[in-house]
Amino acid sequence: MRIRIRPATIHDQGAWARLRAELWPECPVHRHELKIRELMAGPGITVLAEGQEGLVGLLEISVRAEGAEGAKGPVPFLEAWYVTRARRGQGIGRSLMQYAERWAASQGHQELASGAPLHNSLAMHLHQRLGFREVGRTVHFVKPLSALEPPSEG
Repeated sequence: MRIRIRPATIHDQGAWARLRAELWPECPVHRHELKIRELMAGPGITVLAEGQEGLVGLLEISVRAEGAEGAKGPVPFLEAWYVTRARRGQGIGRSLMQYAERWAASQGHQELASGAPLHNSLAMHLHQRLGFREVGRTVHFVKPLSALEPPSEG
């Protein structure tokens, strides 16, 4: 089955949002729509994989002016990379990445940065397999403050 790799357009927003919802089902639809508008307005690119059945993969790149861990800014940053379950293992993810890499190089960038959650060993393996090198690990923390009393005057 032939797959077409191409940049996203304004007309792809609905199908693009559905792919994002498969990747992040816990995220509300309005957040996906907001992120899509943000990506469309920014200097990055979203690359889509399209088969006979419609969109089957995506790769979103933002350009982070401040850089990213291990890279100086501005740097293209891989925000999302997803292929539907039915189409995994067919080289679609690699084709999306190759398109994005060629785009980033054509824009004058020397590096492509990315990240993966510590628990996602598959993502880490795929990144390394495609030539990324690990530059650090991070654990983030959040503490709720809702139960605290305001400071007393005095």
